[in-house]
Amino acid sequence: MFYPSVLCFCLWQAFNRAKEINWHLEQKGVSPPKNKVSLTGVLFGQVIGMNFGFYWHHFFFYEKFRMLRFLDIPVMNAFVFGLIFALWVMESKKFFVRRKK
Repeated sequence: MFYPSVLCFCLWQAFNRAKEINWHLEQKGVSPPKNKVSLTGVLFGQVIGMNFGFYWHHFFFYEKFRMLRFLDIPVMNAFVFGLIFALWVMESKKFFVRRKK
């Protein structure tokens, strides 16, 4: 049941390790990669959202709204919550980067 969360955590850890390796290479004089993207916040949001989704899959209002009945399935609810949290973290990061400049 927590496999998606473990997968996202592993992706987050691998991404951070790759950033660390690139930083060490940059210190040695090796040219940096062309594409620099920071997905740490998105992956962290995905992990947190999936954990909340697995826990909150049995909300009472899913029964009242037929359109949301698919969210009663724990995996679907975890995916939707994970996506919402990931997008929220991504947008908040953009906001703070713009505000910092």
